[in-house]
Amino acid sequence: VPSSMESGDNFSIVPTITRCGIENQPTSCTDETGDEVRVNLRFDDVEPRVDSIVIIDSGFEYPADGHIMMEGQDIALRAQVSDDMALAGGIRVWSWLEAVDDLNSNGLMEESEYNSQVLQIQTGATNQTIDLPLFSNEDILPLSANQGRLSVAITGLDYARNPFFNSGEIGNEILDLATIYVQRRAITTVANDFFSLDSVDGLLLPGKTHTFSMQLTDGNGFESSIQDFGTARCRGG
Repeated sequence: VPSSMESGDNFSIVPTITRCGIENQPTSCTDETGDEVRVNLRFDDVEPRVDSIVIIDSGFEYPADGHIMMEGQDIALRAQVSDDMALAGGIRVWSWLEAVDDLNSNGLMEESEYNSQVLQIQTGATNQTIDLPLFSNEDILPLSANQGRLSVAITGLDYARNPFFNSGEIGNEILDLATIYVQRRAITTVANDFFSLDSVDGLLLPGKTHTFSMQLTDGNGFESSIQDFGTARCRGG
């Protein structure tokens, strides 16, 4: 392939006979190869890619990586894949579910512990949305733990045999395509010491915007300060 060729350029391979008979000897034979004997090709050196992976939670899509789900909800993932020329007919989805795949119980996502399955996609498509298999939350959350992890990666080739890019590294919690957490439900508490109302000598003043603040702490990792802004009203007597 010429070095100047860019992805998407078309080219043809045409067979010819460069020598007929004995070298350097007279011969009457000729190359009778017809013009129809040719192969038309398109050059493609651009890798297919995973553009995004989202999780379906309560009917809405959220970025999957780092998302936290509560126990009792199975994991539904959706990936967007694309290629500038043509996708091949399938991708392989790799998964590690902590409750069932951490075979040596060391808490590490090891490449040898991943399972995979092939999903069929439309051959020749340049862009496709794929619903991944449903993952059971019971296979993710260990019985003795408050949190379990699901790791996902994708491998595959496009029609020109280029491997997927941006599709995650198997056995790497940081570089996988997405790590999803399943947690047991924990109570949410309000810290009494953090109630605050900017009253004036215990009074709310007409026409002044007062601020009410409190701190919420949740056992699943949520921690926030909530402020309620409002304008105090007084009623004449």
